[in-house]
Amino acid sequence: MKYVSLIILFVCVFFSCEKNCDCVAPPFSDSCLGDSFDEFRANPQAIRIDEYTKNGESYYLLDAGESHYDGTSPILNTKCDSVCYFGGWVQQTCFQEMTFKQNIWTR
Repeated sequence: MKYVSLIILFVCVFFSCEKNCDCVAPPFSDSCLGDSFDEFRANPQAIRIDEYTKNGESYYLLDAGESHYDGTSPILNTKCDSVCYFGGWVQQTCFQEMTFKQNIWTR
């Protein structure tokens, strides 16, 4: 009976522990975006990930907080292709045509 009690206690403790993961929540976890987001979030300079839309398609700004003239932040489409950049010396018109939808993650 003592062993059965220990096994039950172990099973209860094992399944009651909450997994603390700083991973991207679904629906991105099974896509290339989830991998890109997790890799970006590992960067200590990463500030936020925002979702934008243009012509019904979603785009994601990976903002590492660079000054607009010192660096750029990539904008990815749903296939993880870098479609343009935010920042830099010359502002690309693709970002100006996008509409903010939501914040995905903020440090």
